[in-house]
Amino acid sequence: MKAAFAYAVVQCPKNTLSFDLERCDPRRRSQCPSGFTCRRGEDTERPTADVFLCCETASMSIGEWFVESLLTPQIFPQVPVAGLKSIEMLPLDASTAFPIVHTGDEVVLLTFPNYATAVIRNVEFMAPPPAGGFLHIMTIIDPSMKPFAVFLTYNLPSTGYIRLPVPDMLQGMSGRASYFDNSTALVKQDSYRAQYVVLVYRTNNPISIGIPSQPSIPGQISAGLDLMNGCTDVQCLMGSTTLGKELGQPLAGSIFHVTTKRTMFQTVEITTDHLTQATATIFGQLLILFVTYLFV
Repeated sequence: MKAAFAYAVVQCPKNTLSFDLERCDPRRRSQCPSGFTCRRGEDTERPTADVFLCCETASMSIGEWFVESLLTPQIFPQVPVAGLKSIEMLPLDASTAFPIVHTGDEVVLLTFPNYATAVIRNVEFMAPPPAGGFLHIMTIIDPSMKPFAVFLTYNLPSTGYIRLPVPDMLQGMSGRASYFDNSTALVKQDSYRAQYVVLVYRTNNPISIGIPSQPSIPGQISAGLDLMNGCTDVQCLMGSTTLGKELGQPLAGSIFHVTTKRTMFQTVEITTDHLTQATATIFGQLLILFVTYLFV
C-alpha cells in the first residue's frame, strides 16, 4: 500500500507572485523589496491561520489595498473608485523635497529629526475627474488606531485637470478642518511609523463643516469637534455622520506609511519604576499648533 502525503501550500492572494516563503509582519516596515508588500497569504493546511508573505503588488487594485489593510469595511464603508497616481507633500525643509509618494510606499525620514507630519501639496489622479462640482481631500493618520488625526481641505473647485493642487491661501467657499485625537498617548520610542490614508471626494454641491446655525468661515480652519460631529473615531465619522454620508464613495485614494523620529501625538515614557509623562508631550502640543499653522 502506498502512503498518501499531503503537503501544505502557502501562497499569496490569488496565487500572485511571492518574493520568498519567509514570513513577514505587516506592523513592521522595510521587510519586503520594492514591488512587494506584506500581505495576508493562504495556508492550505491551516486555512484560518494568519500567514503573511512578501507578495507582489503590481496587480493590486486600490480596493484590495483597503480590504487587505482592514480599512474597508471596518473603517471606511466604501473603497475608492480608483487609486491616486501620486501624492506630493510639502518639502522636508528649505532645501529638501519630500519624495513623491505612491500607494504602498514606505517613506523613512529618520535623518530629519524634527519632522513629524506630512502635509499634502497636490495629488495626481489616474484620470481627470469630471469638471464641475467640488473636490475634497481628506488625510487620515492611523485611522484604525488611537490616537489618530484627520485633515480635510474641502470645496476645491473641480476643474477637470489630472492634478489637484492644494493652495496655500484658500478662496471662495474652500476651507480646512482638522482633528487631533489625544485620548491615548503613545509609548515613547526611537521612531514612529504612521499609516497615512489619503482620500479625494467629489460632490456636486459644496459641503459645510460645523452646525448649520454657525457655518464654517470660508478660508479658515474649523475646530476639530465640528469636523467630528460628536464622534470619537474615524469609523463613526465616515459611517454615521452627515458629513460622511454627504461625501459618499471616495473618487480616489491611497495608502502609505511614514516613519519619523517625532510624532504629533502625546507620548509617555515607561521606566522600570513608574509611568511618567514624557517631555515629548509638550513638544507634541507645540507640534500640533505648528502643523495647524502649516495646514492653514
